[in-house]
Amino acid sequence: MDPNSSLRKDRDQVFASGRRRAVSPLDKLLCAVRPDLKDLFLLHGVSSVVAERLVAETLRALSWKWDEVRNRQDWLLTILDRKCSCLADQEKEQKPWDGLG
Repeated sequence: MDPNSSLRKDRDQVFASGRRRAVSPLDKLLCAVRPDLKDLFLLHGVSSVVAERLVAETLRALSWKWDEVRNRQDWLLTILDRKCSCLADQEKEQKPWDGLG
């Protein structure tokens, strides 16, 4: 599942009904990073389920630091890249005998 699919559905419903709503800073951030998020998760081989969980966790952390973080887009991508790398490292540790046929 696309981490931002519900956001896209909400936006489509609002515009289809003819109502306009203010676009929040979070909406803007997610729209700006969406292509980079897709590339990041593909690069690390992260499933959509895990990607959705990682984005939700990281956005919660960002919400606590929102006013402190100057470049939220870079912060979000950097933290997610680190989390993906940690996941890859954990998978390698769990399969120590792979390749030793």
